[in-house]
Amino acid sequence: YGEKALETSSYSQNKFLQDLLYTQVSQATNIASLVHMISETYVQVSTQHLMDRVNGLGKLMGLDPNRDRDQFQAERKKFGADSDAASKAIEELVKKNKEDYEKHAQQRIDSINESARAFLPPATPEETKELQDIIAGSTQSAIMEISEEDKDQYA
Repeated sequence: YGEKALETSSYSQNKFLQDLLYTQVSQATNIASLVHMISETYVQVSTQHLMDRVNGLGKLMGLDPNRDRDQFQAERKKFGADSDAASKAIEELVKKNKEDYEKHAQQRIDSINESARAFLPPATPEETKELQDIIAGSTQSAIMEISEEDKDQYA
């Protein structure tokens, strides 16, 4: 009975399956884009801010704190200052990449919406507002979830 009802309406079972497939592909694409942004940020953080400091630890570890006290203290102070600067730079990089990701995601959504408008009847203002709220909420909740995971991971 359900199959016949779907076929007799303007929304057929094939269209339902197409929509279902499109939703899954869209979600997979969004997740892949997010993973790409996160991994790209990780590589940037490693190459720009961490590797030089990790390599510099060898010099600090090679000094004897008793025998080379002054040089050890100077190197330790420099390492601490460099680490503080790196921490601030990493925070700025993460914020920038997050903003770029949000901007890119919004551009993709706008592009998809523009393409879909050519094939779909115009939505009512209420439907448009509801869809915009859903999209904004979904994007924001995904970003907040990732932000919370980042805070937990680096706290």
